[in-house]
Parts: sequence; C-alpha cells; structure tokens
Amino acid sequence: MKKILVIEDERILRQSVVKILKNENFEIIEAKNGSMGVYLARTQKPDLILCDLIMPELDGYGVLGILQQDPNTVMIPFICLTAQEDRASLRQIMELGASDYITKPFTRSELLGAIATQLGKRERLRQQQNLALLEATAKLNRLAYYDSSTKLPNQLLLREEFTKIVQLNLYQSQVVPLMILCLNQFQRFTYGLGTKSSEKLLQVITERIIVCAGIHSLVARLNEEQFAILLPKLNARKKIEKIAQTLLEILSQPFDLEEKKIYISCSIGIGIFPLDGNKLDSLLQNTTAALAEAQQMSGNRYQFYRPSLKEQSSDRFQLEMDLRLAVEQGELLAYYQPQLDLKTGKIVAAEALMRWQRPDSSFVSPAKFIPLAEEIGLVIALDEWMLYAACNQAKIWQQQGLNLTVAVNLSGVHFNQSDLSRRVVRVLENTGLEPQYLELEVTETALVQNQERAIATLQELKALGIRLSLDDFGSGYSSLMYLQQFPFDSLKIDRSFIQNLTKESKNEAIVTATIQMAHSLNLQVVAEGVETQQEQAFLSQHQCDLIQGYAIGHPMPPLELQKMLQLNQQTNQAISLKKAANNLSSLN
Repeated sequence: MKKILVIEDERILRQSVVKILKNENFEIIEAKNGSMGVYLARTQKPDLILCDLIMPELDGYGVLGILQQDPNTVMIPFICLTAQEDRASLRQIMELGASDYITKPFTRSELLGAIATQLGKRERLRQQQNLALLEATAKLNRLAYYDSSTKLPNQLLLREEFTKIVQLNLYQSQVVPLMILCLNQFQRFTYGLGTKSSEKLLQVITERIIVCAGIHSLVARLNEEQFAILLPKLNARKKIEKIAQTLLEILSQPFDLEEKKIYISCSIGIGIFPLDGNKLDSLLQNTTAALAEAQQMSGNRYQFYRPSLKEQSSDRFQLEMDLRLAVEQGELLAYYQPQLDLKTGKIVAAEALMRWQRPDSSFVSPAKFIPLAEEIGLVIALDEWMLYAACNQAKIWQQQGLNLTVAVNLSGVHFNQSDLSRRVVRVLENTGLEPQYLELEVTETALVQNQERAIATLQELKALGIRLSLDDFGSGYSSLMYLQQFPFDSLKIDRSFIQNLTKESKNEAIVTATIQMAHSLNLQVVAEGVETQQEQAFLSQHQCDLIQGYAIGHPMPPLELQKMLQLNQQTNQAISLKKAANNLSSLN
C-alpha cells in the first residue's frame, strides 16, 4: 500500500482529499501545517507528498526547500496544491524541485491522475536504480571473486566455498584435503615468453589441473604461482597421494607453445581439514609449510603437513598466559592511524588499533594475539578496553580543540552480544564523548551469523547517534544486501584492492565500481592501505572520500598523532587565510 502525506491547512479541503485517497486504498498521513509536514516527511518516509502552496508560517515553498536539502527526502515526489495560476509562481515552485502542481479547484480524476503519474515515475526510477545496482554488483563480484587470467575462483571465493564444503563434511564426519600446488619459478616464463605467451601457457596449465583434480574438486588461484585444490570427496590417504602424483606427472609433460616445448616444475603441499587446521587461514598456513618442505626436496614432489604438536602447544600455552597478564598489568597500548579527507585536506578521523608491548619493550604482532584472544574468550575484554581507551582519548583531544572521530573495530563475538548497545552507552557516559564522534567498524563476517539480530543491533547503535562502517568491504561476502538493508554510514575498501592499485587494471576497476556503488547508496567511502602518492591521486580523482594508510601516517601513539593534528590544523588555517587574502585583493 502506497503512503501519501497530505499537507494542507484548510481542514475541509484536507478531509476531502484524504477521503478520495482512502477510497483508492492509499495509506494517508495528515499534516495541518508546514512544520508538521516536514517532520512527518522525514520520519514516515511517504511515497508521495501533496502540499498546499499558501499556508501561514511555513508555506509550500519553505517545505519544499527544506525537503530538497535532505538526502532522505529529496527523491520523494512533491505535488503542489495551489490556487495561483500565474506562470511566475508555478515556474518558481517547479524550479525549486516540485514534481507537479494542481490548481484549485481540482477534480477527483485530476488529483488521482497526477498521483498515478508521479508514482509511476518513481517506480520506474526505482527499478532503474535497482537494475543499475544489480549490474554494478554483478560486475564487482566478477572482478572480486575470479582470477582474470585463468577465470578460476580466487581466494575470496575459495573462502566462501570452503565454508560451505566443510559444514557439509563436518555433518558427515568427513575430512577435507587441501592441496597448494606451486609452479616453481613461474615468473621466469613471464619474463622469457612475454605476457601474452605466458598467459596462454597458464591457461593450458589450468586446464590440466582441472581435469586431473576431477569434477568434485574446487580449483582456485591463490597468486601468480600458486593454486589451491579442495578435494571434498577424498578421505583415503592413498587416493590423495594418487591425485598429487598424477598432477605432478601431467604437469611435468612438455607444453607445446609457439613451436616450442616448455617444461615446468611443480611442488605440492597437502593439509587435511580439520586435522591440520580447523579454519581456512590455519589450514592454508600449515599447507604452505608443507609446500615449502616439498620445494626443499627439489622439484616435482609433494609433502603432507607434519605438525610439531608438542612445541606448538608449549608456545601457545605460554603466549596465552602472557596475554592474560598483559590485560591485567597494563601492557596494552592504543595506537591511532589518521584518516584524511581528500576534498579538504584535513585529518578528520583516526582508527584505533591495539598494540601489545611486553615489559622488555618488544611488541607482539596483533596478527598473533588477536586470533588467540578469540580462541580463549578474551576478545570481548580486549574490545572493551580498546573502546574505552579510544573514546577517552578522543575526549582529551576535544578538550585541546582537536575534534576527531575515532573508529573502533568490533569483533564478531562482541558485536553479537545482546547487550552491546548498553555497553557502548556506558563507555560514552564514562568518558563524556558525544556519540557522533565514535565510529564502530563491523566486518561482513560478523553480520552473517544472525542477520535479523545484526540489523536490530545496528539500528540501536544508529539511534544513539553513533556512526557505523562496514569494514574490509570486498574481502568476504560483499553482498549488496548488507549495504541496502543495514544502516551503515560508510564502507572501507579492503587494503587488498588498494595494493598495486595503479599497476593492476583489475584493482582499478573494482575500486572505481565500489566507490560509484557506495555513493549511489549515500555511503561515505574510506580506502585503507594507501601507501603511495599515486594511489592517493587515483582515489582523489575517482571521488573517494577518506583515505588511510602509510601515505598519510602509520599507526602512532596519541601524542604523536596530536602533533600531526595540530600541524595539519595550522596548515589548513594558513591555506584558508591565503585564499581569503587572495579573494580580498581581487576585489580591490
């Protein structure tokens, strides 16, 4: 049922219009003055607005002007009801953004005809926008999920398929073998044969791998030299060995290319889920270790992963104990990486990043202790420590005249806590930070566990005035649904697409498409991992909003960022004064 807002100060006329529309099964919202009409337009989001032109206090011109400035209401069809027939008045209201007008007195058919026309236009526009978004998403998925040279799934799609495969096999209590096949020193063929010929060779190699792996396998390309092969239907070690040996034999046979015989050397590492890793990252890591051992044994060899369980267990236990002490003894530090507004040149935000410094001043990599914290149930404690530290620091900066938004990552475990909003409110109250200066970053993987609950949680946080960002966009599921249904303010393009941005046409296409799609949904775009001036220039040219990375500044202690903020503030003030002086001199 379409919803229509009727703004009319004359009660009899308003009731007459409402009666006509209700008889046509429209849902009606009534406003007896312009101010109430603006409020209802913003809160009720009608499909169409009927508004009297001449009203006391806030008239139809004023109502339209306000709604045209609001991105949430600017696209709502606006039909004026007016007794004025002079062309100047009608032209003025159309220039302000009105969709149509009806002169009083009007007939029932005139009213319904004008409404039908505008609702039809709105529906066609919505369909066109949806089609454009679907096409952009499809293009983005093709670019993001498949290798351009071999047309094989890349590591992103491998992750999604791995999740599906292991869930099925765990249900059936079966293992899943993973092979990593490396074309040893394949780069030399790129240099020796040239790009086109090496691409042809790569395509033929891919065909042999697919045929040998079988129809039940999943073959993906990990990088220039490596392929991943999932074999969900193989459970016996002898069968796995047979596939590995066959792959090595087939790929050791010569390739006929441009009247030349090309010989390649391969190595294969083999890991078994869940024995050698119960997550893809750990399985890939251990299988890569097996590959390295196979490569040390000379070419055309395969090797199964052999874990040093006792040594690993001892190291892990010690790290766990040290991490628990680190939380208690204050060894955790908050570092901040600045985010630059490309339009203004101002540092407007900073991402809060956790660091662990041991008593001997050595640092432990977050890539090492964050996954451990998730495994042992410490991640929520770390998240809350980080949230408080960031909000408290932002308040300190504000007291020094430095208004800065702080972005804090939420782990999936923390995000899915039922009382998350209450926890965040408590931190804001204890630190005195206003909610609009806090941005919470959520990854796509945190949203898929319970989508209904995720939407509710995000809406609760949004209602508090907190900014919300979809982190690492493109590194996971990248569903358009997350952008359409969830109330995000911004998205962060994953650093994997920014690396070698100006050297990889594929990455350029992905980043450009992402920016365009995000802006069509009124989302701010942040690019992380920007390391070169060339990358910064490309992102500026393609209307990216904010950038973050070593090109702007590394993660740094609060005092170091404070000095950077003050210098940035002084520089921008000097630029503003210079512009003002130039403008003044031009007037004289």
